[in-house]
Amino acid sequence: MTGAWDDRGREGENVAEEPLATRREVDILREEVRRIDDHGSRGVIGIQAQLVDLIKDFVELKAGMDERFAAHARQHTDDRAARLSGRRWLVGTGIAGIVAMAAVLTLLITIIGRLHG
Repeated sequence: MTGAWDDRGREGENVAEEPLATRREVDILREEVRRIDDHGSRGVIGIQAQLVDLIKDFVELKAGMDERFAAHARQHTDDRAARLSGRRWLVGTGIAGIVAMAAVLTLLITIIGRLHG
């Protein structure tokens, strides 16, 4: 291994130790940390704003899904009411037909009875 942890090369040769970072790189990194920490947040405020936006998006999504489920439930209720109404109309029409047919049959029986009798 070479670098800061092991100063031996192959077969025990001494190798010049290489610094992990130059002074300039450390200064640049330090300046970037200071720039991030201008308001004492170390970037937490930016992350916090993103989390708030994410929460808002989830609330909107939940509201949209609740609205879709409610509309779906209303559709089922409307379909059930339409089927029930259709059945009522069918039963009413059937009864009215039977009554009309009974009236016609009664009238025919009365006419036939008078003609033969």
